[in-house]
Amino acid sequence: MRYERLIFEGGPTPVTLEFHPQLTVIAGVGRVERDSLLGELLGAMAGSRGGVHLQLVDDDNRHLSVYRPADAAGKVVDAATTTDVSDDFRRHDGRIDLLDRVGLDENQARRRLRIISGDVDAAERHERALVALAGVEQDRLWASAERVRDTRAYLRELEETFSSAPERVELLERIEKAHLEAEKARRRSEGSGYRSLLIGAVAAIATIPVVAEESPLGLALVAISVFALVASILFRRRAIAAEEAEQRAISEAGVTSYLGSQLRRLQRMLSAGEQQRLLAYAAERRDDAQRAWREMAGGVEADWALEHRVEILALAGADGDVPVPDGTRRGAMTRLLVSRLARADCFGTQGVSLPLVLDDPFVHVETPTKLELLGLVSRLAGRPQLLLLTEDDQVVEWARLEALTGDLLLVEPGGPSGSFAPPAAAGGSAFEHVRAQPGPYGPGAPRSPGQQSVGPADGPTWSRT
Repeated sequence: MRYERLIFEGGPTPVTLEFHPQLTVIAGVGRVERDSLLGELLGAMAGSRGGVHLQLVDDDNRHLSVYRPADAAGKVVDAATTTDVSDDFRRHDGRIDLLDRVGLDENQARRRLRIISGDVDAAERHERALVALAGVEQDRLWASAERVRDTRAYLRELEETFSSAPERVELLERIEKAHLEAEKARRRSEGSGYRSLLIGAVAAIATIPVVAEESPLGLALVAISVFALVASILFRRRAIAAEEAEQRAISEAGVTSYLGSQLRRLQRMLSAGEQQRLLAYAAERRDDAQRAWREMAGGVEADWALEHRVEILALAGADGDVPVPDGTRRGAMTRLLVSRLARADCFGTQGVSLPLVLDDPFVHVETPTKLELLGLVSRLAGRPQLLLLTEDDQVVEWARLEALTGDLLLVEPGGPSGSFAPPAAAGGSAFEHVRAQPGPYGPGAPRSPGQQSVGPADGPTWSRT
């Protein structure tokens, strides 16, 4: 997929930005303007921008016009047949989103379809670490890395095992408390309950002759007998409830009896010192492993090395020699460009190609290296399409010369400040104040075969060098 035109509404006349099928260099844009332009492009693709229209060519060579009016529903039209193909890009919620088809949202696309100067710095650090580790004897390197990994894992396992000790102590304390309550309830049941039964029995026996004489004392004795029986039952129920609570605490602790909990408590008391000795020994082994690794690998983490093991082995080669690249910024950027271009050329299950934005990535690169990298960009551009946004005068001078060959398009926006205007404070396009200049792709200029505009008529464009 590649961009052909981006059309902004909002000013007196629409503003059209043309794109070269291989490489477009947009000059004179600061950080804010670069962020804004990228947002407009991705917003036109995903449907979050109104009043911004996009013409593009997909991987099947269909010329599509993405029309997104500010006050109406958008649509996608096949320009060759004038057929509405919006349903090909419609999400489940009805929104037309060309990024969703390849499994991206705007935030993901912003990260994966842009290279910034910080990526170059990170790539350089990555490259230097790879090359440094590739220069070490590989058998010793990986034995040391694996030892660091294994000793860390062993210490972590011990810490996780022993960290549950306070919880076990609490469970054992709960068993002890429940056991004391159960013993107390049993004694009360056996003592008070027995006395209550005895009193009840005596009262029941005494009731027989009294009832025969129909004396009021008989009713009192009957009441005493009933009360004693109820008291005995309550004491017994309390004892049973206490025993059940004790059994629940025993089950939660993972033992089978109170005696088992006492043995567990004794075992823990006897093994506490052994646990500390084991932890100290494991920590010492880990520290020794990490010290040996640092002597061999410097500041590179062992986990990082293991994660990039295949790359390091590939650099080391079969005989252990370190091939080019040599860990320089040029080598790092070369690998970064090749890797990111390959990813941008194959998104989603269908391997869709998406344009990649180079967001002034060479701003801190030395001039000779910068020129070499720009030459690499020019050679690699085309699949995917590249957009280079810059405010670097050296890049602009290079682009002016290369534009003479027709291999790239240089866009130098004009305006009161000589650059893109920042996003409008309220409504309108972020670029509506850019001064439009007539160019070779203006009204009436020939289009690609079968291409047809949908939406606002083409207005004047930025000038092309």
